[in-house]
Amino acid sequence: MAAINDPSSTPKPSRLFLVSMPRTASNLLVKMLNLPNQHQLHTNSSSGYFFTPAYRHVTEAGVIGKPLSEWPEDAKAKIQQTYQDCLDDMEECSLRAKEGKKIMFTKEHAFWFVNPAAVWNEPEHADAFKLRFPGGASQQTFSSKNKTVLSDEYLRTWQTAFLIRHPALVFPSFYRAMNKIDEIEPTQFSSSQGNLKNNMTLQWTRLLFDHCLEHSDESNRPVVIDALEVIHRPETVLKFCALTGLDPGVVQSTWEDAKLKPASVCQENHLQHHSTSRFRQVMGSTFTQSKGVIKDKTPTSIDMKEEVEKWKGEFGEEKANEIEKAVWAAMPDYEYLRGWAIQG
Repeated sequence: MAAINDPSSTPKPSRLFLVSMPRTASNLLVKMLNLPNQHQLHTNSSSGYFFTPAYRHVTEAGVIGKPLSEWPEDAKAKIQQTYQDCLDDMEECSLRAKEGKKIMFTKEHAFWFVNPAAVWNEPEHADAFKLRFPGGASQQTFSSKNKTVLSDEYLRTWQTAFLIRHPALVFPSFYRAMNKIDEIEPTQFSSSQGNLKNNMTLQWTRLLFDHCLEHSDESNRPVVIDALEVIHRPETVLKFCALTGLDPGVVQSTWEDAKLKPASVCQENHLQHHSTSRFRQVMGSTFTQSKGVIKDKTPTSIDMKEEVEKWKGEFGEEKANEIEKAVWAAMPDYEYLRGWAIQG
């Protein structure tokens, strides 16, 4: 069972939880933060992604697009346990950080730790995926905007930060990456409608941001940073460091190689390594070949008509229309979150 820090005994959370989405340039941000030289920081060798095994289990079991009422009982039990194992691993790493008097850091994609019951609005199944903590269920609450597997009390032990990017850049890139993953692992679940629908949205990011904002004080106010600012106004990353307790003096915009491994790490177990290594070659392909910030990957302005025509040529008209619909649906959430973002 996971062990958490007591919120009442921690004046400022000594842990930083970066909430991102696939294809939001999160690897780039982590590289610019220069984790190997953030000597006060501790994480694992992937700089987070503790919940990747749970996400992959849901995806590979073929249930990501199905209501919980249709999940086979054995699959449900295994997925429940995987979520708990993911949290236990993260807390074990966090304990090592605390013992070393370091800041614990993790980066997790928003949908990957959403309670599966929230996806289909099945509150009667939610309790099964509310992860266990010391002190018993009486100490755990889940407010209306907290759709995750993590309780309000647990989330308050972290300072949260949110990385966003324009949906017209994120969603087609995600679809492209999932197709490539299916070529490597021909399960056809990565590019399934359920996987695409739940990752090609900002609703989970916005809900969690609003929850954290409503339950924060000056010591743990959530921070928002936009990939547009990260790429075109690197001084934004310096401000991010100032707000999150990281060292702005080691921030970089060029590098000799794209290795991400921080100086102080927990070893990944087999489950974590197996689940993340298969993603790295696809999800980090652009980044791992770079020697610095690539600005043309994130234009400062986007013409949706032009983008849709590009998508039609690459993906076909039907899929291009689906991506366009998802982008327009996500724009209000993106603009809202961008209104909270650090300005360069």
